[in-house]
Amino acid sequence: MMLELLTVIALASILVGLAGFWFFYRNGLKANLLLTAGVLVGALIMLAVWFVLEFQKADDEVNLVMTAYMQDLASGNLGAAYAFAAKDLRETVSLEDFKESFASSGEKISGFLFLTSTSKYFSVTIPGPRAFQYSGLASFRDRSRAELSAVLVKESGRWLISEFEISR
Repeated sequence: MMLELLTVIALASILVGLAGFWFFYRNGLKANLLLTAGVLVGALIMLAVWFVLEFQKADDEVNLVMTAYMQDLASGNLGAAYAFAAKDLRETVSLEDFKESFASSGEKISGFLFLTSTSKYFSVTIPGPRAFQYSGLASFRDRSRAELSAVLVKESGRWLISEFEISR
């Protein structure tokens, strides 16, 4: 989908550039401005579309990471859940400490069904987002819900959890 959209935008930009060139050839300097404007507008449109697609991709990836993390916690697969920990979290909390912490608060996660995002804020950087602040509602088998919040950072191309809190 992304490739087709960028291809259409690139072709439209080329057509605008060719139209500008034709006008430049026929009319002189005024058309040179049209050519330049056409190319700039086409480039800006492509950049805007790329930004939107990158942030949508990041949003989807963050949702998948948060859901997988919650599923791993709920199933007791703490090693897999710990694999979602960012470097700064792993430096302050060992796997043993993580497991110990979960043992004392595991009831908050048991019976997890699904996660609904309530809000997300991300840092705007080039070439794309590098940090997300995530808030959501977790639904459980007993029909209860819990609010959760997390901060995710992108490390080596993967979204990892730097901070996590759940209140049930």
